[in-house]
Amino acid sequence: MKRKKIVFATFGTMGDVRPYLAVAAELQKRGHETVLGGMSMHREMVESTGTAFAQIAPDMEHVKNDPEAVRRLMAPRKGSFVLMQKYVIPATREAFASMAEFASDADLMVAHPVSFAAAMFAEKHGIPWASTSLAPLSFFSVYDPPVIPTAPELARLRFLGPGFHRLLARFMRLFAKGWSAELRKIRREVRLPDKRGDLFFNNRYSPLMTLAMFSPLLGKPQPDWPPNTVITGLPTLDRENDAPMDPQVQAFMEEGEPPILFTLGSAASHGAGDFYQVSAEAAHRIGRRALLAGQAEGGSFPGEAHPAGYVPYAEAFEKAAAVVHHGGVGTTMLGLRSGKPTLIVPFSHDQPDNAARAKRLGVSLTLPRTRYNVKSAAKALSRLLMEPSFAQRAAEVGEQVRQENGAETAADALETLLEGNAT
Repeated sequence: MKRKKIVFATFGTMGDVRPYLAVAAELQKRGHETVLGGMSMHREMVESTGTAFAQIAPDMEHVKNDPEAVRRLMAPRKGSFVLMQKYVIPATREAFASMAEFASDADLMVAHPVSFAAAMFAEKHGIPWASTSLAPLSFFSVYDPPVIPTAPELARLRFLGPGFHRLLARFMRLFAKGWSAELRKIRREVRLPDKRGDLFFNNRYSPLMTLAMFSPLLGKPQPDWPPNTVITGLPTLDRENDAPMDPQVQAFMEEGEPPILFTLGSAASHGAGDFYQVSAEAAHRIGRRALLAGQAEGGSFPGEAHPAGYVPYAEAFEKAAAVVHHGGVGTTMLGLRSGKPTLIVPFSHDQPDNAARAKRLGVSLTLPRTRYNVKSAAKALSRLLMEPSFAQRAAEVGEQVRQENGAETAADALETLLEGNAT
């Protein structure tokens, strides 16, 4: 296929960005020019693959050093509202303007679910574009209702079916009405025609293609998903692109019984609170070794606990006895892929829904962050490690997920879209 320029507009933490980077790297192997736009903290990671980097607002590098800001962003009920209202929607104008520097000559744009600026820019300049979903939650299907972070107790009403959840969806659109109003205002400012209806939920998908960048085990196609949706599986980077495991961490993982790995990913770990202390004590209580990955360095922990910074998840998860994590979709998918049982401690955003889906697969248990203490964690971990069904089911799911090749599937779909728009 003739060389094309493909621009990825991303947002979020490492788990949000790496799937797009994996697809960009695959397209680059096929001879295309790829540009990934996102936050400055990801520049080095992006450029290490040979993909060009461009900064797109909002750049939230400063937030990780502000514990109070992290706490508000990860608040169970209000975190998503804070993220949209304080950071994403206000930055849309700046993001739109910045794209003129690197995207005007793009042959195709691929947009993160909340990259409203990318969708507007593509429409304004007549550039074909594909929308994406990183987690089933973002589809808000009434046939496969998600756990809503602002009201997780409503998950108990899942059995009521599509009729009830259509009413709930209407309420959610009213809740986000102000966001749609602001997006309409920006559309008028850049001289785009107005769109009727809700712009935040129903009208944010491309009419050409949507990539569902997760395993079908996590969410199957539903009648109310956007037309032309392609489930790709999780796109993952080759391991050669991962930083090597620290030799001390490597030695700890291999010198005795496989440890339980505890992590909160690249965002929630900055608001960890007592998570690592509780985790180490819970592991010690049940006589297990603990690897504490993230912002745990420098602490004093009981038992055989090894605090670490960065660890390459794909490798480390496979070497662990079980994994405890926050439920970000990238971490959740890597947990499924590892074939190891997981305990998910969700904070907010898509995390409670991802946790519920992993639990329904029979590979995981869930403890909300507010209920994560030594006693509850020790009890859940004992069950995960002692009941054979968890290990057996996790191994089965891991085998299925490892058969998926999300980067190749997504790249195939995008090339097909490019070919269709070239005729």
